[in-house]
Amino acid sequence: MLCMPQNKTSHGLWAAVAAFALFPSFHAIVKSLSSHYSIFQLMAYMSLAALLPVALMLLYARRQGRIRIARPGMVLMRAVISGSMAVCVFYALSRLPMSTAYSVQFSGPLFAAGLSTVVLGERVGWRRWIGIAVGFAGILIILRPGVTDFNSGYLASLAVAVLFACNAMILRTVGGGEPGGALVAAHVIGILGFSLPMLPSVYIEPDWPDLGWMFVTGLLMSSGHFFLVQALRWAPVSSVSAFQYTQLVWGLLFGVLLFDDFPDAMAVGGTVLVVGSAVYVGMAQPSSKTDEPVDI
Repeated sequence: MLCMPQNKTSHGLWAAVAAFALFPSFHAIVKSLSSHYSIFQLMAYMSLAALLPVALMLLYARRQGRIRIARPGMVLMRAVISGSMAVCVFYALSRLPMSTAYSVQFSGPLFAAGLSTVVLGERVGWRRWIGIAVGFAGILIILRPGVTDFNSGYLASLAVAVLFACNAMILRTVGGGEPGGALVAAHVIGILGFSLPMLPSVYIEPDWPDLGWMFVTGLLMSSGHFFLVQALRWAPVSSVSAFQYTQLVWGLLFGVLLFDDFPDAMAVGGTVLVVGSAVYVGMAQPSSKTDEPVDI
């Protein structure tokens, strides 16, 4: 995928699938460790571990002559949004089951699709809107508002959805002019900026196995964001953000295998609607030329 694909849209969707499989993998590790460590310590260690693959990405970009940042203001904004989003993601995972946290965050494609029409001029099309609405209905079935207990983890997950949409707009806007390594580096630096000042007050000496898992989260996180950057370069925002739904499958799987969070029949039914709509929206043809990926 480091080479320019002939069919950029299809390659972008495969990159999205890879990204949204890597994210739940390190989220599961974070959820497991959050019972013993502060989310700020986990964020700091994860981002420090991610510096090595980020350095390799920057080295590759330098060899390709794509190391110069053309829009530093937008890249800085991505760093701030990424740091804020990491805080919300880690907090939500510490308070909610993975599948529940994801289901709230999956309202992100609604925000992303709406913003893409205003900010980028993309025409999502009524068929895609119907598909996204069906997916949101599936989310409501999973959450069952007024039936389940509410806590601040839900607000954090909703904030993740909004921040994800804003981040997608930035990546889609600058993706053709900025090196992928620089955009991933901005994400890591943003997390460091939010977590390092808090580390002295929450620090707990980790044992070696936990330290190893923290290192793994850094590798998974940086790899996932690199694939996400590539996906948003090659495919429309509305299609890439729809594949965010596939995280629900991984969240349900990890929840059952690692945390004994067994979904009921209603949750399974909602999941079917969510995943089905994601596949439909992601595979639907762009409604106009403005919805095509940027030529880079």
